Amino acid sequence: MIKRLKSTYEVVGNQLLRGPLRIVLLSILPLIIGMLLYGIILSHVLNKNLQKQKDSIRTNLEIAIAEELRGRIESAWSIVDYYYQNNLKKEDCLKALNNIRFGQTNYLWVHQLDSNRADSAFMLVHPEDKIRNKDLSGMIDLKRIESLYYNGEIYPHGSSQISHIKPVNIFLEFNDVCLKDGAGVVKYYWPKIFRGQSSNIGYLKMSYVKYFPQWKWVLGAGAYADHIDHLVAIETADIEQDMQDTWNVFFTSTFLIFVILIAVTYYISKKLAMRIINHGKELYETQQQLANEVAQLKKAKKEIAEMMIASDIARKKAEDAEYQSRQAKKELEISNMDLELAKQKALELATKAEQANIAKSQFLANMSHEIRTPMNSIIGFGRILKEEIIDEIHKEYTELVVDSAENLLCLINDILDFSKIEAGKLNCELIDVDILEIVNSIESMMSPEAIKRGVEFCKKIEGLSHIYINTDPTRLRQCLINVIGNAIKFSENGRVCLKVSSVQKESQDFIQFTIEDNGIGIPEDKIRSVFDAFTQADNSTTREFGGTGLGLTITKRIVKLLGGHIDVQSKVGEGTNFVIQIPVGNIEFCQADMSPHTNIKPKTPDNSIVFDGSVLVAEDIKTNQVLIRVLFERLGLNVVIVEDGQKAVNSALTETVDLIFMDMQMPVMNGYNATKTLREKGFVTPIIALTANAMKGDRQKCFEAGCDDYLPKPIDIRELIEILKKYLPYVYCEKSAIIMTGD
Repeated sequence: MIKRLKSTYEVVGNQLLRGPLRIVLLSILPLIIGMLLYGIILSHVLNKNLQKQKDSIRTNLEIAIAEELRGRIESAWSIVDYYYQNNLKKEDCLKALNNIRFGQTNYLWVHQLDSNRADSAFMLVHPEDKIRNKDLSGMIDLKRIESLYYNGEIYPHGSSQISHIKPVNIFLEFNDVCLKDGAGVVKYYWPKIFRGQSSNIGYLKMSYVKYFPQWKWVLGAGAYADHIDHLVAIETADIEQDMQDTWNVFFTSTFLIFVILIAVTYYISKKLAMRIINHGKELYETQQQLANEVAQLKKAKKEIAEMMIASDIARKKAEDAEYQSRQAKKELEISNMDLELAKQKALELATKAEQANIAKSQFLANMSHEIRTPMNSIIGFGRILKEEIIDEIHKEYTELVVDSAENLLCLINDILDFSKIEAGKLNCELIDVDILEIVNSIESMMSPEAIKRGVEFCKKIEGLSHIYINTDPTRLRQCLINVIGNAIKFSENGRVCLKVSSVQKESQDFIQFTIEDNGIGIPEDKIRSVFDAFTQADNSTTREFGGTGLGLTITKRIVKLLGGHIDVQSKVGEGTNFVIQIPVGNIEFCQADMSPHTNIKPKTPDNSIVFDGSVLVAEDIKTNQVLIRVLFERLGLNVVIVEDGQKAVNSALTETVDLIFMDMQMPVMNGYNATKTLREKGFVTPIIALTANAMKGDRQKCFEAGCDDYLPKPIDIRELIEILKKYLPYVYCEKSAIIMTGD
């Protein structure tokens, strides 16, 4: 009986060992198949999301490139439209367009259509000589000449299936877009410039083209887009890494589950089987041991129950982890909503900032007018009193008043210039300029100030290779006067020298202005801060020498606008050297010989001149009326003064006058409307705008209203006399007829 039980135990034990293993192995196969299918679906979903991210990023990059190109072409198109509307020459317009550059590889081109035919393309503007003034209707896309598109498929170059297909023509695509839609973007393949040489390999490029139908011009600008794939790869690198990590975690966890499942099943099965077998052996030896084995079997059952409980605990922890994951996802969605709200708030703040900038510009324009109006009377009457007062003490007091008023005007101009620069509204007008004429005028202007402070002032012209440069003469004078004025101010009883020479940097010609002084110098740790706004090397400098701390800041930014550089070297107690380099630019006439110009002195204004004629002045401020009457009567003119624009119109149409000076801001009718009314009635007498409006665009606004000339307040007598010379007869007398402005 016991042997039979032992044999039975052994059979049962072996079945317990083999049976669970067989069940586990049979269940693994569908589980493996299911996990593989899940992995394939997961991989497809992740790859699809990744591709959407790449497509979205690539689309945004292409849109950004297209918008930038569209902005360039809209600016160029506005230039062409301006020339067309004003009946200017096409040749001048082409010259203006030819000067536009956007870096070495991005440029503007213009080609001509012949009678609106899409198969014509005669290049008018292009940076490469071999392309300009050529018929490019046969220009071929470098990439698609080797692999052409046909019916949605790509065939290799030379294939018999495409022997009847013509290569893709770039300019025909441009023309089709312009003639169909007026403007648009074209993708194609174009060579790049490497070290000055054009490659034969085509690189992906995007161009924006727009049609100007009046002249049958196609305007285009392009930018290479072959870097987009690299940028997309960089932007999606983290996503791909996360995808790879997710994939690795999936396979690792799956593998561990399989191994743990097999190991646990085998362990439990083997342990149960061995215990049953051992129970049989022990029963064969002694019946007493059977009871002990039964007890151990109960203990094993208890352990299994505990393991099942542990399994339930592990499952609950997994459910908790999944719940926490869902909560984290919700928090991420809330964060994204907060981020979107922050973006909207930023847009609102940007809009408010733009509105504040517009309000600031309007405030500056009003303040400029309101400050310049009383300054006109203060400076004008101060100079008259200085000339007429005999008592030396009172004369000295009057000079102090005039100097203070002129210093205040300089401060106002500095603040206005700085505000224009900060707002990005300070423009430069580039014209051909005689350097020697500028240097001589600055010498005559700064020498009296140097003499007044006991400073020796000199100039040196050292082997100029260019006498003329293409720049803004007013802004260049402003820069040189700022730096030379500082040098004179900080070199009392010393020496200041202006040196002018030619230099060449990176194959570009520059005119170099070096201002040397032997003044107090600048500490080494303060040199770079002198170009910061409202900053001077030492706080005591403002108290001792005055100034806003804006002069060098404005100078540096203007020099940068002119395409130049400014640098400074200094030692305390030895002096300071400022170096300004201005590019020669694109001058449009032959270089003149230097020798006739070396001794040229700027023409000084005449202060012994008398004019013949009658002048009508429209001015609403009483103090300015008195000042203008005194100035004009001393110049020999008959003056009629009215206080608003309507009276100016009535007086001009009923009385005979030779010249009109028109204030722009007046009650009843302002100067702009008064001038327009006179011009509409056929009034041809010259009208001079006399206004304290000195902000950007004020001069042009006066000309658009119909004015012939522009004279800002405070009135500079020299400028006034030059304007009067244009329109009235005059003679010279032996004695001064008017007090001149300045020294």
